[in-house]
Amino acid sequence: IRHANDRKHMTQRQQLPALVSVRNLSQVYSHRKILKSVSFDLYRSEIVVLQGPNGAGKTTLFKVLCGLLKKISGDITLSSGFLGTGLYLPDSFLYEDLSIRENLNLYALVLGCPPNKQQDLVQQFDITDFYDQRVRFLSRGQRVRGALCRAFLLNADLFVLDEPFSGLDAVSIRKLLEALTAFRAQGKTILLSTHSVEDIGPITDRWMEINKGRLRVLSEQS
Repeated sequence: IRHANDRKHMTQRQQLPALVSVRNLSQVYSHRKILKSVSFDLYRSEIVVLQGPNGAGKTTLFKVLCGLLKKISGDITLSSGFLGTGLYLPDSFLYEDLSIRENLNLYALVLGCPPNKQQDLVQQFDITDFYDQRVRFLSRGQRVRGALCRAFLLNADLFVLDEPFSGLDAVSIRKLLEALTAFRAQGKTILLSTHSVEDIGPITDRWMEINKGRLRVLSEQS
């Protein structure tokens, strides 16, 4: 339940310049329009959930937003001093023949991440038991936790997470919710998709919905 003070803080955030502003974004794949003039704003220190059925355009929107797919038309405007975007996709971006430790070491080196941040994430997501196992031998839930650590290594302003709860058990879901709440308190913004509304609902600031490529911004949690 969102209390009056929570709604007040949300309104105050929206009075500030948008962190990311998307206007009339369109994307076509195989002659089919996947995104149709999508427009929305994201603000600092908020958790925004994007809902929609399978095939609605959620993953395509996330990939365009992060630069993995080129937009056909429209504008994406980033705030001054924008640090970047951390991305989690179900594909995980983990090398199968490396251990979780080796994967995170590699990404930390590329990103210039301080060692203590990597270790903090390892503890936060409780992956020490399989930290040195090769990715190909891990369960789905273990892969998800390792991939989330990889996504959060980046010192980003925005984290985009595509179905991050899928494959996680109850304990891991709780740890992810705690992490998202902590990141928001640090001024980070989280945009995520999920079908597990009952898990994310209590900490969500705003909801958006996409269907057949068209997006609408819904009211905040009441």
